[in-house]
Amino acid sequence: MKLCLVLDRFEGDDIEQTAVAVANGLAVRGHDIHFALMQRGSPISVKLDKRVELYSLEKAKASFAVAGLGRFLDKLQPQAVISFGTPCNIAVLSSLALRATWKAPVVVVETQGFGGDGTRGLFSKALAVPLIYKEAARIVCAFEGIREDLLPVEWLASEKSCVIAPPYLAGSFLTSALQVEEYGPPLKPEEIVVLAPPTEQSTHRLFIEALAVGRYKRPLTGRILGEAGKLEPLQRFSNSLAMDDLMTFGPPAESQEAVFRDSAFYYEAQGPARASRHMVEAMAMGRGVISLASSVGVQELLTGVAGAALVPQKDAASLSGALINLAAYADEFVQLKQKARQFNVDVSLDQYEALILDVIRHQ
Repeated sequence: MKLCLVLDRFEGDDIEQTAVAVANGLAVRGHDIHFALMQRGSPISVKLDKRVELYSLEKAKASFAVAGLGRFLDKLQPQAVISFGTPCNIAVLSSLALRATWKAPVVVVETQGFGGDGTRGLFSKALAVPLIYKEAARIVCAFEGIREDLLPVEWLASEKSCVIAPPYLAGSFLTSALQVEEYGPPLKPEEIVVLAPPTEQSTHRLFIEALAVGRYKRPLTGRILGEAGKLEPLQRFSNSLAMDDLMTFGPPAESQEAVFRDSAFYYEAQGPARASRHMVEAMAMGRGVISLASSVGVQELLTGVAGAALVPQKDAASLSGALINLAAYADEFVQLKQKARQFNVDVSLDQYEALILDVIRHQ
């Protein structure tokens, strides 16, 4: 199949991780994959398979790319289009409805839902669903909670939406989640690692502050990995709290597996906290997970799960208490491993392939 995948821009977030994982997986399976970026953005944070053709429309924002995207799709003539993230989804659907002469079914992918900061009620969530989603062939939701946001929308048929988990887990992470291979205890049982790029530093500062609050109850250590220039403000903040003996900083990890072999816990520092690939990999490895309670995906994965903790935003004392309680957890992280299995790369890609074939057949 000749497919065009469209993303707003590379930002290192869960939307990028999902889009690249789908593109790579489908390319490996022999499909002709063309990946279009609408905006000028930062470099890609994960590796794109060499079989994927990458294009950039070089626009300042997604809404400016509607006309250019229409011309691009007219020239490319894909059998189907897969779009990722609400701004991108709106632009792609608008382009095919108003600008492009080539008509192809559009599958839109939502990873974050319509609940905003989590305070919106069901009616408000329904109002937040863009009206142009009526033009989508299918709406893929990364989590069941996102699909539940769509069900009250009267003008959207329930059969148009479905749930497909992002294809995150492969290789040793997948075998660990399936308990084919068991990893031993972490080499540093009191260490919490942070892998999210420190572009939004408030969540990283909250983590350092939480370790400082609890250091005399239980002196846990923290490790933040990222680019040197972005780590310097965090190092200064850590030193201002006299945390240089408990905090370490380093470059981005070459092997996530090696990082999780070392550390006992993972703190999700994407702001707002989202169910990132790193979080799922930590769960698969049987490592405890701490996150701010914000996105629907995080809440769906971690609520009520042994070995995981959800804490309020901007509350260092609550985060400190959660870290200390989690460090005292002595059982195995079986529930976290079970939750991670839904991100099996083969299962997710099978579902994407079947869905795309179905929308092309019924075009």
